[in-house]
Amino acid sequence: MFYYLKNLSIIILLLVSIVTNITAQQSTKDIKWIDGDDFGKSAQIPYWFKESFLEIELDIEEALEAERLLMLYFHQEGCPYCKATIEKNFSDPTTKDFIQENFDVVEINIRGSRSITLPNGDIVDERAFSKLMKIQYTPTILILDDSGLNEPLERMNGFRPLPIFQETLLVVSGKDEELGFTLESEPNLVKENYFSENYNLSTFTGQKPIAIFIEKKDCSICQQMHREAFASKENYKALSDWHVIQIDVDEADQEIILPDGTSQNIGDFIEGREIDFFPTVILYGLGETEETFRMDSYLTNYGVKSTLQYIGSGDYKSQPELQRWSDETRAARRAARGG
Repeated sequence: MFYYLKNLSIIILLLVSIVTNITAQQSTKDIKWIDGDDFGKSAQIPYWFKESFLEIELDIEEALEAERLLMLYFHQEGCPYCKATIEKNFSDPTTKDFIQENFDVVEINIRGSRSITLPNGDIVDERAFSKLMKIQYTPTILILDDSGLNEPLERMNGFRPLPIFQETLLVVSGKDEELGFTLESEPNLVKENYFSENYNLSTFTGQKPIAIFIEKKDCSICQQMHREAFASKENYKALSDWHVIQIDVDEADQEIILPDGTSQNIGDFIEGREIDFFPTVILYGLGETEETFRMDSYLTNYGVKSTLQYIGSGDYKSQPELQRWSDETRAARRAARGG
């Protein structure tokens, strides 16, 4: 009997080892960062976030005294990207330990009513503070040092997949460590049929909305967003009504003519817009010669669809806040359905 039990134990251990290896070797290209079922759901704020009096200058001082930086985490209820940030980034054990060691984290609900004291002594509520800081996406993360709110060390708009989130934290904290996660990618750009080779954007000003996809090779997130969002049937159809070009960050000398008629090479165009996330999509509303909006975070099919509708419809002119427009649009649809 002992012989059979011993052999059974060995078999079980081998099976566990095989399953573990398969899981470890699973391609990061297959990871689903945002679950479509999470729309409308929320995650609990981690217990280890700082219990703050929401006096920003005091929070900065206390963080610096402890040789840490201040991280402001802007979120809202029912936000799937916030839920993913909590569950996939802040809850990752290695990342959590690194954040606790190097940052004080204070959460701000963009729909909240708690009072916040600004460095100049003014007191505003969370909603007004979020508007003051030009929060268009949730989550948004601001990382502050003694330069304060006027010059954040880092701004992360929207959800960042864990490896990019980790890399950003390492860079901004100046730490040379390994947090243990990398992304796999293919060494090429993804081409879509709606991409045009006509880089003279001024030709289309007033005729079509304009989109500039800024991407780079070996970019796993670029490739994943093409698979999940940019090539979806509804977004494909929507973008076919735009003038869309794709520019490669490695083609710095390539010339483009902007909607206002000025000529600029790609290198200068990117540098002048402080782009640090790929893909970034610069959007120009119909007839606009200055940037109207940008998608510079990891977005699902729904997120891309909503942003294209917001700019393409011209609704941004009457409602300058994407989040509020999105809330109002969903509420109107529910009312129309009698919900």
